[in-house]
Amino acid sequence: RNVLLNREPERAAQLKQSMPEAICIWAEPSLPERLRERYTKTARNSFEVEARVSLAERQRACADFCDYRICDDDMQAAVEEICGLIDRLTE
Repeated sequence: RNVLLNREPERAAQLKQSMPEAICIWAEPSLPERLRERYTKTARNSFEVEARVSLAERQRACADFCDYRICDDDMQAAVEEICGLIDRLTE
């Protein structure tokens, strides 16, 4: 059975502990500064930007347990890479 979850890395770590066979994939930009650029475009104010950047930094630090890390600078390429990875893992 295959399940795809969009979770915070802390919760994904809990999943990995209870289901060691689970495959965890972490998508992130190539540079942390890219997150700030993304958040600046969508946030309502600078406080929200800083809060989101801070959360992302904490999450990134927790993502080391993931089995795969995908660069999502090019979202379409990242989707294709993740789909290809899932295809290979589920063959």
